Amino acid sequence: MLLAGCSTGPSQEVRVGNAERSYRYTVTLADQLVAHTRETFPDLTFDLNKQAGADDWSACTDENYVNGGQPEVYQWGASRYMTIRPAYPPGTVQLIEPIAQAYIDAGWTIRRDNRDQATSPWFDLTKDGTLISFAARSLDAPPEWNNTLNIHVYGPCLDSPNDLGEFDRNDPDAYFDAH
Repeated sequence: MLLAGCSTGPSQEVRVGNAERSYRYTVTLADQLVAHTRETFPDLTFDLNKQAGADDWSACTDENYVNGGQPEVYQWGASRYMTIRPAYPPGTVQLIEPIAQAYIDAGWTIRRDNRDQATSPWFDLTKDGTLISFAARSLDAPPEWNNTLNIHVYGPCLDSPNDLGEFDRNDPDAYFDAH
């Protein structure tokens, strides 16, 4: 008896559908966090320095793959970089807890709390395989440094679509519209 085909894991159609849902959720959550940050501190100005291609996928494992290819398992990431005015010395680490509290109240759990770290303090929350990471300006940073707060969102690990390597982080809709 011959098997005409054998499949492991979800179909390409399911993987692309999961990719789009996870991408949209990850990006939307990052944007909601920026809006929530601004609402939490209305007296401060948060200049969003969203860099082109800041929303992209990355491998969930250390497997090797070539440019134009993709890993077997990946996750979406969305990063938002904010400069805060007026300067809110010392550093921006004290802004994290009031921002994160609404998410903690909604069932997110603290994964890592390194806000007391002298260089690169950060704070991570997790829920349902998604991670929110806040990276603040160090408390002892030189006064001439910009006050920054960076927010990173990482979605859950997913099985890769066969053509994920064709995703263009500068034109994500093109990839999803092609399916």
